[in-house]
Formats: sequence, C-alpha cells, structure tokens
Amino acid sequence: MTSRPLFGAALLALGLSAAPASRALYTGLIVIPTADTVDHRAYNVVFESDGSTRRPMEEASYLGVEVGALPRLELGMDYGLRADASPHSTGNIKYQFASGKRTQVAVGVLGVGQHLSAASYIVLTHGDGKLRGHSGVQRTNRTTRPFFGADYQQTERLQWVADTTLGRENASSVGANYAFSDQFSVMAGVIFPHEGSEKSVAVFLTWEGK
Repeated sequence: MTSRPLFGAALLALGLSAAPASRALYTGLIVIPTADTVDHRAYNVVFESDGSTRRPMEEASYLGVEVGALPRLELGMDYGLRADASPHSTGNIKYQFASGKRTQVAVGVLGVGQHLSAASYIVLTHGDGKLRGHSGVQRTNRTTRPFFGADYQQTERLQWVADTTLGRENASSVGANYAFSDQFSVMAGVIFPHEGSEKSVAVFLTWEGK
C-alpha cells in the first residue's frame, strides 16, 4: 500500500511572506509530499478537514481530486468548501522522473492559484514497502526548506506516518492511515507548529477509483 493522497496539512509554507501560502492536496504524508503518484488512469477523491484538538473541523474543509493523467504524472485540484476559504481553489502537478524498485524521485509544484505564491519541490522516497523514508527540499517565496518523513506499514491496512518541514514557519506531524477497503481509507494526524502555537488536527477521507 502506498501513502495516501494527503494535502500538506497546515500549509507547506505557513507564513513565509505576506502573500498567501501554498497549499494543495497531493500524494504524500501530512505536511510533506512523497515521490508517490496516482496510477495512470486512476483518480483519488479526498475530503480534508482541519481544526484544533478541541474542535477538529472548525478551521477549514476541502474537497480535492487527483488524476493519473499519464504514467507517473499526477494532476490535482482542490476546492475550499467554506465560504471564507481563501483561496477557493488551487491546483498542483507532480512528475515522478525516476522510478526504481526501492527508490523513486519526483518533482512538483503545488498551490497554483490566483493570488498565491506557489511552492516547488523535489523529493526522494526510499524503502522496501513496509518501512520507507522521504526527504527533499521545497522552495516558496525565495526561501528553501528541507523536509523529512517516514511511513511504516504495520499491517495490510494500518500505516503510521511522521513528517516535518524545517523552519520556524513550518510544522511537524504524526498520524495514522487506515484502509477500510481497497478504495476507502481514513487518515488522521496531529500537527505541531514549530513557532509554538496551538497544535491542530487534520483528517482525510480518501476514495480511490479507476
């Protein structure tokens, strides 16, 4: 089982400038992308909600669609479901240009939208399928930050994840993904902002289709 398509939870760039930060639903962990892409001619529909630990859905809700447009090429679009969502819709693109048995490398751009500062990144994923590590760098608003993460497949259906993007403006997270079937999975995680503000909760419901 590969990592579920998740959006960079509390935003991949949480405040690098006055411009709105980049965000998008994409294949990855909770606050970082991975080198995974949606299979060719397959699609994922993802509902995502953010909130505090006391009120898990109070901050934002999004609906996203990702498509394997070509082999190793993923295109995505997500939409804010609340009237106060800003921006209301954003896009992303990812291409996996190196694909080996244990190692994959991908490049991507996320947070493409009006009045947004898009983020570009390169990421390497390495592992045996049960335990994988991820590392890369992202660039937003002329600032470059490294990121790291890992996922562990405990059972056929249960996966644990942890990830971080360096920089005081970014965050770390821990969470778990449970696949109820080959099509439907739920991931939940706690996000810890590095600048010390209140931790938050992100929940993702994913439907995979072909």
